[in-house]
Amino acid sequence: MMKKFLTAMTVLSVLLSIFVVPDKSQAASNYLINRATDGTVTAGENQSSDPPENKENVFDGNAFSKWFVNQPSVWIQYQFSGNQAYAINHYTIRAANDYPERDPRSWTLKGSNDGVNWTPLDTRDSQDFTYRYQIRDYTFSNSTPYNYYRFDIENHSGQSLQLAEIELFDGTQGEYTDLQPTITASGENAPHEGIAQVYDGTSTTKWLTFENSGFLQFDFGQAITLDGYAITSANDASERDPKSWTLLASNDGSSWTTLDSKTDENFDRRHQRNYYLLTGNQTSYRYYKFNLQNHSGNILQIGEIEFSYKEDKWHAIAPAIVFKNYDPTSKGALFEQALPNVQEEAMAIVRKLCSILYENPNDIRLGPKVIRISIRDMDGVAHASGNSTEKEVTISSRYLEAVNNSSTPLRREIIGILYHELTHVYQYDDNAYGQIGYLIEGMADAVRFEVGYHDRYAQTAGGTWQDGYGRTGDFIRWIDEHKHHGFIREMNASLDPFDGTSWNESIFQQLTGENVLSLWNQYQASLDHSSPTIPQELTASNVTQSSVNLSWSASTDNAGVAGYDVFVNGVKVGSSSSTDYTVDGLTAGTTYTFSVAAFDASGNVSALSNTITATTLALNDAVILNVSVPSNTPSNAAVYLAANINNWNAGDDNYRLSKNSDGTYRIELNVPAGTTVEFKLTRGTWGNVEANSNGTDIANRTLLITGEPQNVNLTVQKWIDL
Repeated sequence: MMKKFLTAMTVLSVLLSIFVVPDKSQAASNYLINRATDGTVTAGENQSSDPPENKENVFDGNAFSKWFVNQPSVWIQYQFSGNQAYAINHYTIRAANDYPERDPRSWTLKGSNDGVNWTPLDTRDSQDFTYRYQIRDYTFSNSTPYNYYRFDIENHSGQSLQLAEIELFDGTQGEYTDLQPTITASGENAPHEGIAQVYDGTSTTKWLTFENSGFLQFDFGQAITLDGYAITSANDASERDPKSWTLLASNDGSSWTTLDSKTDENFDRRHQRNYYLLTGNQTSYRYYKFNLQNHSGNILQIGEIEFSYKEDKWHAIAPAIVFKNYDPTSKGALFEQALPNVQEEAMAIVRKLCSILYENPNDIRLGPKVIRISIRDMDGVAHASGNSTEKEVTISSRYLEAVNNSSTPLRREIIGILYHELTHVYQYDDNAYGQIGYLIEGMADAVRFEVGYHDRYAQTAGGTWQDGYGRTGDFIRWIDEHKHHGFIREMNASLDPFDGTSWNESIFQQLTGENVLSLWNQYQASLDHSSPTIPQELTASNVTQSSVNLSWSASTDNAGVAGYDVFVNGVKVGSSSSTDYTVDGLTAGTTYTFSVAAFDASGNVSALSNTITATTLALNDAVILNVSVPSNTPSNAAVYLAANINNWNAGDDNYRLSKNSDGTYRIELNVPAGTTVEFKLTRGTWGNVEANSNGTDIANRTLLITGEPQNVNLTVQKWIDL
């Protein structure tokens, strides 16, 4: 029986160290506590059907199981354990899988504290269940606690009655709360690769520190009892993975107890989740600390750390795990050699996959009481089978032998198989495997991809989204990562077999805002891992005091080059869709290095091109005009340059000449080399422009800017108005 209960959790505020995770609110959700979970079920004489459709199924928390009797009217009674009494005022009844005529039609609910004297509490007549597995809610007034509750039920027609589930509520709410520890560390690469990213629920982010060894410390604010933990590798650079570590625990942050030590650990794939058992630990601690050493180099990184503790909500899921090896040969023994703690490790896998598929344990409307894991000498790989209360995962010993004789690590493959097959045990499938089996298998592989037991980086383009298994699975995982976080969980919810609706592909549009074919095309583009060729023949031209023009030869790419990134001194400053780019905003008289890289639509980037250097023109390379003016020029006169470089503005303050002590005027021009400047001199308007000595208009003066220092002496012969 899967019990649902509340674990009370609080988080205390603590002082933060140098590297400390930002405050994160606790993720909490409320639910009504079903009081009918561990009591005694009784039914009228000759009304207890043999397993697997017996009376206990009515209160087992599994919507797929049912109680069936060959009578049109029956009674069924529930007694709370330990003589507990609750004032039930709300209940649900769920219809079973077939034959609507067997559904409850009319009933009376009664309460008692001795099992003899009964008080009627609620009566319903002519009730209909419009689809299979429909659950209906009923509320009524009652403030008296009773130890016994009994339903007297009549069916719709015929000689049989059945129902799947009854739940009893007294209005008490439970709350699932995820503890959010305060985290400190030896270092971090904030803000995007900081300590917040080591405990954020995804390995697509990571914690990174520029050290070959470091520590991570977690303060949960209260004592918790660990029975395991998981470390997930990050997205790249396996040499940065933790190779060795010690896990310490403390209740004061000063005195530490060693819980676990590992050496020579490997993460075969990126985003691979390795789980480690702490079966011998019975002590609760508030603080937990990892002292970590990488494989090589000067960087240490981790995608995610998780803690499994006896007080967490997922420990509400606790089926019996039974292992049996039916192959006495050496190949049958391979499973236990690779996975010696079968029950504990399988339980950890069950809890993890359920956390991927569901928000809380209370959301799971199915789940067996017993899961059997069997090894048999057979063809194929593995399969899941069984009924609503007992499931079996059968694994081929022949396949295990083949894997063991290959380069694939056997333990990794076994864990991957268990994630896939145990997902089948707990996932929703809309009771439509024959129609959407590709999606059901794809969902199981999506979970396997999510925990790193399929290689997401090894997928290739091709096929369709309905191919099933790995192709569909990685597509679903990709949507979860890139389009809609939580997509795997919400897709599973859309396959709910108890909601009375049939699944269709419009769910992609509903959840992401994009139709499935658009998403598939984007996913296919993401599988292009081929980078463009390196741009060649990078050159610089048209160098000014503040800009440099770059050009290069085009790159090629299997899917087409989308553009080029431009780098100055190793820093990206812009992008171009063509093979040239003008870098501006530079400092005069400064030497810069330039390079470019090509990229495609999938985000693949080439290596950098050849690096070139260029020096902007110095300010002292500017053009200086020295102007002498007629003696009758007013002593307070302002002289201006009106030219083609300032739209022939006769009084532009930006082109006002400065007056020297000897009465001459001076201006310094910063103009790109190769520019021909046409100009005249004025005293602020075209009415007092310079003229020839006879008073006639003069032609425009011209000056070619060479890029070299130029010192030009000019004389104004006459002002036209003087």
